[in-house]
Amino acid sequence: MALAGGLAEQCGYLVTVCTEQRYKSFVRGLSQVSKGGIQFRPIGGDTTTRIEEPVAQWAMSCHTEFMQMVMLGSAEAEFMQSEPAVVHWAQTMRPDCLVFGFTMGSIALTVHEALGIPIVGLILQPTCIPSAAYPPVVPIETHHLPLLDRLEERFCTHSAHSTLKNVIDNGLGLGLIAPL
Repeated sequence: MALAGGLAEQCGYLVTVCTEQRYKSFVRGLSQVSKGGIQFRPIGGDTTTRIEEPVAQWAMSCHTEFMQMVMLGSAEAEFMQSEPAVVHWAQTMRPDCLVFGFTMGSIALTVHEALGIPIVGLILQPTCIPSAAYPPVVPIETHHLPLLDRLEERFCTHSAHSTLKNVIDNGLGLGLIAPL
Protein backbone atom coordinates (compact mmCIF):
# COMPACT_ATOMS: atom_id res chain seq x y z
CA MET A 1 0.00 0.00 0.00
CA ALA A 2 2.96 2.32 0.52
CA LEU A 3 3.88 1.93 -3.15
CA ALA A 4 0.26 2.56 -4.21
CA GLY A 5 0.12 5.66 -2.02
CA GLY A 6 3.40 6.98 -3.38
CA LEU A 7 2.43 6.40 -7.01
CA ALA A 8 -0.88 8.18 -6.44
CA GLU A 9 0.29 11.01 -4.19
CA GLN A 10 3.68 11.75 -5.73
CA CYS A 11 3.01 10.94 -9.38
CA GLY A 12 -0.74 11.45 -9.72
CA TYR A 13 -1.41 7.89 -10.92
CA LEU A 14 -4.66 6.03 -10.53
CA VAL A 15 -3.61 2.82 -8.77
CA THR A 16 -5.88 -0.20 -8.66
CA VAL A 17 -5.14 -2.68 -5.87
CA CYS A 18 -6.42 -6.14 -6.76
CA THR A 19 -6.54 -8.32 -3.67
CA GLU A 20 -8.78 -10.52 -1.55
CA GLN A 21 -12.17 -9.19 -0.45
CA ARG A 22 -11.15 -9.19 3.22
CA TYR A 23 -8.73 -6.30 2.48
CA LYS A 24 -11.32 -4.05 0.83
CA SER A 25 -11.79 -1.77 3.85
CA PHE A 26 -8.02 -1.64 4.42
CA VAL A 27 -7.37 -0.50 0.84
CA ARG A 28 -10.25 1.96 0.88
CA GLY A 29 -9.08 3.32 4.24
CA LEU A 30 -5.74 4.24 2.70
CA SER A 31 -7.15 5.59 -0.55
CA GLN A 32 -7.52 9.19 0.56
CA VAL A 33 -4.86 10.95 -1.50
CA SER A 34 -4.69 14.53 -2.74
CA LYS A 35 -3.49 13.58 -6.24
CA GLY A 36 -4.19 10.52 -8.34
CA GLY A 37 -6.29 7.81 -6.76
CA ILE A 38 -6.33 4.37 -5.19
CA GLN A 39 -9.14 1.93 -5.90
CA PHE A 40 -9.92 -1.64 -4.88
CA ARG A 41 -10.88 -4.59 -7.09
CA PRO A 42 -11.58 -8.09 -5.68
CA ILE A 43 -9.77 -11.13 -7.06
CA GLY A 44 -11.17 -13.92 -4.89
CA GLY A 45 -9.51 -16.26 -2.46
CA ASP A 46 -9.13 -16.07 1.29
CA THR A 47 -5.56 -16.81 2.30
CA THR A 48 -6.19 -16.14 5.99
CA THR A 49 -8.94 -18.76 6.16
CA ARG A 50 -6.73 -21.26 4.29
CA ILE A 51 -3.78 -20.84 6.64
CA GLU A 52 -6.04 -21.18 9.67
CA GLU A 53 -7.17 -24.66 8.57
CA PRO A 54 -5.78 -27.51 10.71
CA VAL A 55 -3.68 -29.06 7.92
CA ALA A 56 -2.09 -25.69 7.14
CA GLN A 57 -1.41 -25.04 10.82
CA TRP A 58 0.19 -28.46 11.09
CA ALA A 59 2.34 -27.86 8.00
CA MET A 60 3.50 -24.49 9.31
CA SER A 61 4.36 -26.00 12.70
CA CYS A 62 6.65 -28.59 11.09
CA HIS A 63 10.13 -27.21 11.32
CA THR A 64 11.61 -29.21 8.48
CA GLU A 65 13.09 -28.23 5.18
CA PHE A 66 10.81 -30.68 3.39
CA MET A 67 7.62 -29.00 4.67
CA GLN A 68 9.06 -25.58 3.82
CA MET A 69 9.66 -26.84 0.26
CA VAL A 70 6.12 -28.26 0.02
CA MET A 71 4.59 -24.98 1.24
CA LEU A 72 6.81 -22.90 -1.05
CA GLY A 73 5.98 -25.16 -3.99
CA SER A 74 2.25 -24.92 -3.39
CA ALA A 75 2.10 -21.20 -2.54
CA GLU A 76 1.77 -20.02 -6.11
CA ALA A 77 -0.75 -22.73 -7.00
CA GLU A 78 -2.96 -21.42 -4.19
CA PHE A 79 -3.29 -18.08 -5.98
CA MET A 80 -4.15 -19.50 -9.40
CA GLN A 81 -7.86 -19.34 -8.53
CA SER A 82 -7.46 -15.56 -8.77
CA GLU A 83 -6.29 -15.68 -12.39
CA PRO A 84 -9.72 -15.22 -14.06
CA ALA A 85 -10.44 -12.15 -11.93
CA VAL A 86 -7.02 -10.61 -12.58
CA VAL A 87 -7.38 -11.21 -16.33
CA HIS A 88 -10.89 -9.70 -16.22
CA TRP A 89 -9.74 -6.54 -14.44
CA ALA A 90 -6.73 -6.21 -16.76
CA GLN A 91 -8.95 -6.58 -19.86
CA THR A 92 -11.53 -4.17 -18.48
CA MET A 93 -9.23 -1.50 -17.10
CA ARG A 94 -6.25 -1.82 -19.50
CA PRO A 95 -3.63 -0.61 -17.00
CA ASP A 96 -0.33 0.88 -18.15
CA CYS A 97 1.54 -1.62 -15.98
CA LEU A 98 0.96 -4.48 -13.52
CA VAL A 99 3.04 -4.57 -10.34
CA PHE A 100 2.93 -8.00 -8.73
CA GLY A 101 4.22 -9.66 -5.60
CA PHE A 102 5.87 -13.00 -4.94
CA THR A 103 2.91 -15.36 -5.28
CA MET A 104 1.34 -13.70 -8.32
CA GLY A 105 4.23 -14.13 -10.77
CA SER A 106 2.60 -16.76 -12.98
CA ILE A 107 -0.65 -14.81 -13.16
CA ALA A 108 1.18 -11.59 -14.03
CA LEU A 109 3.10 -13.39 -16.78
CA THR A 110 -0.16 -14.80 -18.15
CA VAL A 111 -1.73 -11.33 -18.27
CA HIS A 112 1.40 -9.90 -19.89
CA GLU A 113 1.49 -12.60 -22.56
CA ALA A 114 -2.25 -12.45 -23.26
CA LEU A 115 -2.74 -8.69 -23.21
CA GLY A 116 0.73 -7.24 -23.74
CA ILE A 117 0.59 -5.25 -20.51
CA PRO A 118 4.07 -4.58 -19.06
CA ILE A 119 4.75 -6.17 -15.67
CA VAL A 120 7.06 -5.29 -12.79
CA GLY A 121 7.82 -7.76 -10.02
CA LEU A 122 8.00 -6.33 -6.52
CA ILE A 123 9.71 -9.34 -4.96
CA LEU A 124 10.70 -8.76 -1.35
CA GLN A 125 11.73 -12.35 -0.64
CA PRO A 126 15.37 -12.78 -1.75
CA THR A 127 15.19 -16.55 -1.36
CA CYS A 128 12.68 -16.93 -4.20
CA ILE A 129 15.08 -15.60 -6.83
CA PRO A 130 17.52 -18.31 -7.95
CA SER A 131 21.01 -17.52 -6.75
CA ALA A 132 23.86 -19.20 -4.95
CA ALA A 133 23.62 -16.56 -2.21
CA TYR A 134 20.04 -17.34 -1.22
CA PRO A 135 18.69 -20.90 -1.24
CA PRO A 136 14.88 -21.14 -1.58
CA VAL A 137 14.64 -22.67 1.90
CA VAL A 138 17.03 -21.74 4.67
CA PRO A 139 18.29 -24.98 6.21
CA ILE A 140 17.12 -25.66 9.75
CA GLU A 141 19.39 -27.56 12.09
CA THR A 142 16.77 -29.61 13.89
CA HIS A 143 18.35 -33.01 14.23
CA HIS A 144 20.89 -34.41 16.60
CA LEU A 145 22.54 -36.02 13.59
CA PRO A 146 24.55 -33.47 11.58
CA LEU A 147 24.60 -35.93 8.67
CA LEU A 148 20.79 -35.73 8.42
CA ASP A 149 20.91 -31.93 8.48
CA ARG A 150 23.48 -31.93 5.65
CA LEU A 151 21.34 -34.36 3.66
CA GLU A 152 18.31 -32.10 4.05
CA GLU A 153 20.40 -29.12 2.90
CA ARG A 154 20.95 -30.94 -0.41
CA PHE A 155 17.19 -30.76 -0.98
CA CYS A 156 16.98 -27.04 -0.21
CA THR A 157 18.14 -25.91 -3.65
CA HIS A 158 16.36 -23.99 -6.37
CA SER A 159 16.55 -27.08 -8.57
CA ALA A 160 14.83 -29.22 -5.92
CA HIS A 161 12.21 -26.50 -5.39
CA SER A 162 11.57 -26.29 -9.13
CA THR A 163 11.05 -30.05 -9.35
CA LEU A 164 8.72 -30.10 -6.34
CA LYS A 165 6.74 -27.11 -7.65
CA ASN A 166 6.32 -28.89 -10.99
CA VAL A 167 4.98 -31.96 -9.20
CA ILE A 168 2.55 -29.84 -7.18
CA ASP A 169 1.42 -27.80 -10.20
CA ASN A 170 1.02 -30.76 -12.52
CA GLY A 171 0.59 -33.67 -10.15
CA LEU A 172 2.43 -35.87 -12.65
CA GLY A 173 -0.95 -37.44 -13.29
CA LEU A 174 -0.92 -39.08 -9.88
CA GLY A 175 -3.72 -37.05 -8.35
CA LEU A 176 -1.96 -37.41 -5.02
CA ILE A 177 -0.77 -33.89 -4.33
CA ALA A 178 -3.19 -31.05 -3.80
CA PRO A 179 -2.17 -27.51 -2.83
CA LEU A 180 -2.19 -26.89 0.92
